Amino acid sequence: MKILEIHINAFGKLENIDFSLDSGVNCIFEDNEYGKSTLLAFVRAMLYGFPPRSSASIRDFGRQKYKPWSGAAMGGSMLFKVRGTQYLLKRQFGDRRSEDELEIFDTGSGASIALGDEEVGQFLFGINEPEFIHTVFVGQMLTDFSQSKQLMSISDRLTGLSTLGDDTYSYEVVSRRIDEAMKALRNKRGGGRIPELSARLAELENIEHAAFETLDRVAALDDEKRQLESQVLSLDNQIQVARKESALSEASDVRAMIQEKTVVSDKQDREVEAYLSRIDRGIFSLQEQEREAMARLEEIHTLKILLHTDSREKNSRGSETVQSRVRSSIVGWGAVLTSMIAVLIVLDWAFFHVMRQPLFFLFWIPTLLLWGLFFMLRSSERRTEKVRRQMIDNREVEFSEDENSVRAQIVFAREKLAEARQNREAFLIQVAKLNAARELEIQSLSDRLNNLDIKMNGGEPGKEGDYYSQPFDDSEAVEKWVAMRFEVTSRISNIEGATESLRSMIPDLSAIQEEAAGIAETIADAERHYQALNLAKKALEEASEEMRRVFAPPVREKASEYLALLTEGRYASLSFDRAFHVRAGERQTDEKSAEYYSAGTVDQIYLALRLAISDVILEQYPNMPIFLDDALVQYDLERAECAVKMLKSMSGRRQIIMLTCHEHIAKLCGDA
Repeated sequence: MKILEIHINAFGKLENIDFSLDSGVNCIFEDNEYGKSTLLAFVRAMLYGFPPRSSASIRDFGRQKYKPWSGAAMGGSMLFKVRGTQYLLKRQFGDRRSEDELEIFDTGSGASIALGDEEVGQFLFGINEPEFIHTVFVGQMLTDFSQSKQLMSISDRLTGLSTLGDDTYSYEVVSRRIDEAMKALRNKRGGGRIPELSARLAELENIEHAAFETLDRVAALDDEKRQLESQVLSLDNQIQVARKESALSEASDVRAMIQEKTVVSDKQDREVEAYLSRIDRGIFSLQEQEREAMARLEEIHTLKILLHTDSREKNSRGSETVQSRVRSSIVGWGAVLTSMIAVLIVLDWAFFHVMRQPLFFLFWIPTLLLWGLFFMLRSSERRTEKVRRQMIDNREVEFSEDENSVRAQIVFAREKLAEARQNREAFLIQVAKLNAARELEIQSLSDRLNNLDIKMNGGEPGKEGDYYSQPFDDSEAVEKWVAMRFEVTSRISNIEGATESLRSMIPDLSAIQEEAAGIAETIADAERHYQALNLAKKALEEASEEMRRVFAPPVREKASEYLALLTEGRYASLSFDRAFHVRAGERQTDEKSAEYYSAGTVDQIYLALRLAISDVILEQYPNMPIFLDDALVQYDLERAECAVKMLKSMSGRRQIIMLTCHEHIAKLCGDA
């Protein structure tokens, strides 16, 4: 196979890129992060597509990982030649395999090639994807094994390439996994799946045995319960007969008590009525007294009003009073007139001396007499008025005393009336309490009589409830039977509780038996699997020995040739043991483990082995190209010159495509 042209529409970060390739060594020199590994992934996807979603390899090589960053349609074309025929492969990838589109043409005839269900690489080259990837694709060796347990040893990678076409598997890996699988089934310490299942089977057998024992105990308890229930029926009959006998006499006593209570109740009712009648009469009498006092109070108010009215009328209409007032007025005016004349005489006598002195005395004497008479009349009127006011005041005092007395009577009557009414209410409350207590006592006696009727009639559970739940006052003989019945029923309840508890402890026997059968079958399958693993391990050992016998010599011979070319003859011998632990040296006699060499030397050993294995496995496809992704990154300049020289010598029979980010390697590849 020879790749002529590569066109990438969009794939990862690469977009609208073309590559033209020649025979010999093709060096693609770009910086880191350019997408060189993406280019190799594009070639792989074009020839073999992407793995399905369920594949484990989708994490490392999935369509989502290489979905174009720009959002353009993912795909491209590739022009290549196989056994003299030139093909044009066009492929476009969707979001899933069903959306992928693929076309391949024979450019000479223009005919479309029908691939069927096979991929392009499988159809044209006859090798599957793992064989293609792990033979013609060579990356960095990453020789710093001590830094990561995730990196496999050289022997793991080479054994896998030789046996499975995949360097992720090896004899050691497969053998170790078989051992782990066998230990998982059975190990020397007594652990593993088979002993665990056997222990579980024994546990289920013990559970089943315990379940059958529990069922036997439940059956025994059921028999005991039936016997006790028969005993309860017998005790019920005896209790019923005894209660009938004791209930007959007791019922007669209760009826007599009820009759007595009824008579006493009637007597008490009559006494209550009489007492209430007396209280009501007293209340009526007090009410009459209150009304009489109120009438008397009204009468006093009327008399007081009449007293004041009569006094005013007498003052305005009395003849004696009027005459007295007239006389005093005349005398008063006469005194005033004589006084004025006397004053004039005095003035005349003092200034003019017209009148004689006897006239002076003549007028002053009657004047003094008139004034004296006037004062006597006024004094008499005042005494008369005072006597009349005194009489009115005395009558008012009498009326006030009568009013206070009447009011005191009203207050007293009202207090007595309130007290009587309160006593009546309190008495009615006491009577109500007594009546309630009496009715309760009579009801209790009636209930007792009813219970006695039930005892005598044997009980009516449908009407009165459980016969034996009635609160009977039994005799000592009956109480003895009842106590015996209670013990028996308690034992029945205990048996029922124990039976229910035991039944809840009984597992589902059908499920246990089914699980036991399944475990027994699983143990048988595990035993067969264990024997098959044992046979597989023996077959693997035989196949590994045969692989080493057939595969090791040609690989060792070719790897030694390549190593001599890479090291310019310094190391010309390379070998590996059954576990593919690699050794190298100048001669076979002085070989040492690869772990003793530098990283650059180990990378040379790895490249020599990869090329040798590729030659041996792809012997029938000698023209397949070799893809090298920074495979010389650990090489110094001298070693890189040797490697490029060797690759150029190989390019005569197969195409070499070198991807690198190192300028000196690109220059070496260009010097040819």
